[in-house]
Amino acid sequence: MSAVSLHGRLAAVADLRIPTASGDLPARHYTVTGAPAARFVWVHGGAFVLGDLDMAESDTTARRLADIGIEVLALDYRYANARTHILDLCDDVQAGWLYAVSALGNGSPWHLGGASAGGCLVAGVAKRLRDEGQAVPRTLTLLYPVLHAGLPDPTPELAARMEGVPPEWVYDNEAVRAFTSYAQGDAADTHPYAFPANGSLAGLPPVHLIVSELDLLRMSAELFAGQLTEDGVSFAYQVEPGAMHGHLERQVDDAGARSVRRIAGWLTSEAFWTA
Repeated sequence: MSAVSLHGRLAAVADLRIPTASGDLPARHYTVTGAPAARFVWVHGGAFVLGDLDMAESDTTARRLADIGIEVLALDYRYANARTHILDLCDDVQAGWLYAVSALGNGSPWHLGGASAGGCLVAGVAKRLRDEGQAVPRTLTLLYPVLHAGLPDPTPELAARMEGVPPEWVYDNEAVRAFTSYAQGDAADTHPYAFPANGSLAGLPPVHLIVSELDLLRMSAELFAGQLTEDGVSFAYQVEPGAMHGHLERQVDDAGARSVRRIAGWLTSEAFWTA
């Protein structure tokens, strides 16, 4: 477990095992001193095949939010493989979400969020909760998410800006198509939960989109923002200047720290949700 902490309102960190139909789901609960300013279920990314509760995107983000006073339940999930696919990963996230609501709720609403592939999973779960009539998150936070099976073409301006980005941080359509097609299994490109940009977004809670300026996945989020507008869903859209994809993994950079503050501001101010 990471030792990163700002020693503010973070009170304790506990590793949990949440029972699910497919086995125990690893999770990590970050509690705070005093009444929480908000409660947040958080899901890391990793192209559906990487990542865990110790990565900075999960642990450091959760600790910094808890230090501000936000209670966090960080969820892990199974990796995609030959027999386990995106919808199975959604099952894991949904089980973790329902655990937070039922076992940790304490009468207060929970928010839900995720980064990159985790953003895909939480958006798909939010749509499924909506359709099943289950407890929907108070708001939905998506950090540099992938929301389509493949990417639309970048604008000429974005393509030019991407020329100086290190190749390991460039996720073009070919790369996105590779990891989504590997993870999707039998789900069609048009499946509304596997790829949440598909189908109606009406009835979703307010959405907070944060994207990296130097990231081709911005195109997926921008299209999604347009769909939110068309379907009458309240949202905020913020671009992290100078940031590359996955910038929460690099919280020594200003962009990662700023995004954590953006998340905290959103979660603790209802004015953002109704703007």
